Amino acid sequence: MDKVNGRLEILTFGSFDILIDGESLLAQFGKSQKALSLLKYFISNRSKKIPVNRIIDANFKLYDYTDYNNALRSQIHRLRKIIKDINSKLNLDVMKLDFVAGNYVFYLEGNYFLDVELFDELANKFSIKPISINSEGALIAQLKKALELYRGEYIEGTEFLDWIFPLRIHYKREYLILFSQYVCYLLKNELYNEVINECESSLAMNFFDEIIHEYLLEALFKLNKANQAINHYNYVTSRFYTEMNMKPSEKMKEIYQKVQKRENSEYGTDLYTLERTIRLAEQSDGVFFCDKDFFINLYRLELRKKERDIGRTMVGIVTVSAYDLREISEDESNKIVEDIGPVVDKYMRKYDVITKLNKNQFAFMMFNSSEEMIKRINQRMNFLLNQVKKKHKILFTLSCKPIQAIDENYDETAF
Repeated sequence: MDKVNGRLEILTFGSFDILIDGESLLAQFGKSQKALSLLKYFISNRSKKIPVNRIIDANFKLYDYTDYNNALRSQIHRLRKIIKDINSKLNLDVMKLDFVAGNYVFYLEGNYFLDVELFDELANKFSIKPISINSEGALIAQLKKALELYRGEYIEGTEFLDWIFPLRIHYKREYLILFSQYVCYLLKNELYNEVINECESSLAMNFFDEIIHEYLLEALFKLNKANQAINHYNYVTSRFYTEMNMKPSEKMKEIYQKVQKRENSEYGTDLYTLERTIRLAEQSDGVFFCDKDFFINLYRLELRKKERDIGRTMVGIVTVSAYDLREISEDESNKIVEDIGPVVDKYMRKYDVITKLNKNQFAFMMFNSSEEMIKRINQRMNFLLNQVKKKHKILFTLSCKPIQAIDENYDETAF
């Protein structure tokens, strides 16, 4: 963001700040954090007449005061002293807090910059007339400026106050609309590297917004960066499963399947695709034909099967990905296998099954198991694999589910 000289600058997106000539004034509030919180509320409702009871309900009901009106007056007194001091630094009454007929009204006038005001102006402009593939450079620069203004969620650090959430949701939605406009413009102009840069910057603030991942995967696909696309998809879907109990969007699956089709499944898969592929490949209800080596291995497995009771069978995939999404070489993959072998051998039983799908993934079956058992094993294995992860600068992600007889009942469970 351009430096603002000789005027008041108020930043509301991301970390809230008030500055003059680039110097923060927040230290002036000292221990008066309630007064600062009140100022954030007034800035968010600038130029509006706000009744006393509404201010109390929004800002003071969480606290146990015997007299809420007196508590409000006390904080207003502190806030006015700070406003006066700020105005004196500017030699101008930029901030004003008036009390008119039972209502407080907060004004910003004169030489000031408020990021959310400019953001609102630009969002409204591009809502009325979105950009097109042939839009002029000056218009594209304005759209980029709007995206740069959004440095994070609206007024971070006020999560305990209910009034902030509608505004936060509103501005995030407006940001994503503008973001989609700009990225679609880049895609139409085949500026795929710029799409990747924009998506990576945005994901630092909005990791769980699927649309950003969709654009990123599409750009990677267009640039024939299949391995990066699959690594990103595997990492993202694992986090979605683990942290949000979310499945990937249909659009993400569609892009992923396009990448897989192009690369003939060289680098990776997911549980859904793996299961569908296996089921579709087995079209006959008759005898199962296989080669000699497979028959011998299956016979050995059946011998081990006698040592256990019939129970629930879990199928899963372990995905290995690099911190920086770099491509893991075949040689590095073999070294990782050597290092994790003793850990896997300790926690997987001799009648369980594991196979290397590709250089990034392993599939396994655990018989007579449950989701809770897999979760415990995963926690223990992750603890023991820390040294392996640090050595190779990699991440392990696990997703698993019970094998089901009917494909339509597919319901992914992941840990």
